[in-house]
Amino acid sequence: MSLGRTLLRFLFLAAIGHQVTYTVVEGEIFEDVRKRVGARPASPARKAANLAGDAILIALGTRLWNEILGWLRRDVAIRS
Repeated sequence: MSLGRTLLRFLFLAAIGHQVTYTVVEGEIFEDVRKRVGARPASPARKAANLAGDAILIALGTRLWNEILGWLRRDVAIRS
């Protein structure tokens, strides 16, 4: 798969992810669920799960960034 096609696919999937997130966070369809979930304070287990989730997302984001930079370096090295 070419770099251009890979980046286009990434942008397309990122747009879909953004729309799903926006619908859940801002959409009227999930308003009742947000009120029920947000009404109670976070338990220690939930705080730990949030911390672990943040750590995983940071690791995945870092890996993705490194992969993108690696693809760009290889593409530049080949064309030079």
